[in-house]
Amino acid sequence: MLDAREVPAALAQYAAGAAGLTRVELLFPYVQWNAISFALSVTALAWIASDFAGRWAASVTSKRLAKAATFLAAAGTGAWILFGSPQLLFNAGFTNFTIALATVSTASYLSIRSTHSARTLGLFLIPLAAIAVIGLWTPLAIGLVPAGVIVAVSLIRWKLVMGITWLVINAVVGLLLAWQQLGDILAADDGSSAAESATSIGSVPTGMAPFNIGAAIAAPFVAATIAVMLRRHRPLAFGIAGPAVFAGLLAVAFIPGTDEAGTSRIQSHYILKALDATLLSAAPLIAAAIAVGLVYLVRYVSTVTAIAAITGSALVGITGFGYVGSTPNELSSGFTVAPGIEAGRERARAIQQTFVGDQILGAVNATEDLPEFTPMMWDGPGILPNLWVVTLHNTFSANQQTFILSIPGPPYGQEATAYIKQALSIYPELKVAVVWTSSASESFVKLRLVTVDPR
Repeated sequence: MLDAREVPAALAQYAAGAAGLTRVELLFPYVQWNAISFALSVTALAWIASDFAGRWAASVTSKRLAKAATFLAAAGTGAWILFGSPQLLFNAGFTNFTIALATVSTASYLSIRSTHSARTLGLFLIPLAAIAVIGLWTPLAIGLVPAGVIVAVSLIRWKLVMGITWLVINAVVGLLLAWQQLGDILAADDGSSAAESATSIGSVPTGMAPFNIGAAIAAPFVAATIAVMLRRHRPLAFGIAGPAVFAGLLAVAFIPGTDEAGTSRIQSHYILKALDATLLSAAPLIAAAIAVGLVYLVRYVSTVTAIAAITGSALVGITGFGYVGSTPNELSSGFTVAPGIEAGRERARAIQQTFVGDQILGAVNATEDLPEFTPMMWDGPGILPNLWVVTLHNTFSANQQTFILSIPGPPYGQEATAYIKQALSIYPELKVAVVWTSSASESFVKLRLVTVDPR
């Protein structure tokens, strides 16, 4: 148990620290690359919407209107990314998930745009994307299956031996990688069986960034409808809805484990994560469909009427969020700003309020020379900051993770000390370094746990 009151925890000290990158010093490049990676991922989704809209519109309208459709689709997707729930994903740190989703969507789309694309781009993109996604967020790799089948069929029809060879090699490599990842998951879960691991996964009830669940449930059906509308455009029609539909099937696959664990389906972390993947995958298709519908409408009405209708609809939509017109200082009960705006506000507040960050870095610094211990902030605000402390302190084990995730909620008191004693009796190898920042906490902890600083 350690006193962190004298530990300097300013972020600037770590930013300009000594030579050699510690875990804490890696935070700064990590945040920078996170932001860049997220921006590139969502830009890829906007590009898909733009290119898809242009190709679709070119088949039903003039080239001039097709160009307008590309702009509208990209702008619509970009506006949703900027003002919608994707910003909450960034705040919550789901960068790997977003990169995996963008990789699946982009690789699939580039591989199925035409038969030529399948035989050239798809030949390389599908296996490379599969390897990347399995390492980022393994379940999403299932979204590459439709595009993979299309590429395999195109190759087999073109060159039989080459197509069969490509299919067999990719199937074997994909299964081996997936099996290895599954083995690592089961090993991390203390050697549990697949069924027990599924129940364990289904028991996670929190931690997903908010999004429109209703829209996510509808997303695969909308994507499938768009594919039917494109039935004459092959192979595009066969694979365009693949990532969204298969992400929906993934959500269904998580249901048995969730039910077995007794967790609500609309609160299960992994079901919600798969549903969010359906929404993100389908969003570019929906934006493209809307853009094509708008430019198609222009063909049958006057330009003035079309501009007035589009402008009026846009104003009605954005006025609902208070961006146009008079808005009171305090929002009415049950009314919130757009998710993206709220996410920006959260980031601005976090920049101004460094108390939690200072506590985390103070705890890491205080336990720096105790690598075998599990640090725990006694005066901290809860589980997530303690997870940050443990992560920055050292590579933690499954038992350490279980210990941190099961700590009773703050403020810590008798229940927390009883929990620590129980955990120490269950896991004899577990060593806990409690870090406090006040004299009252120091007296409380020392009196009840009766241990001393091992140094």
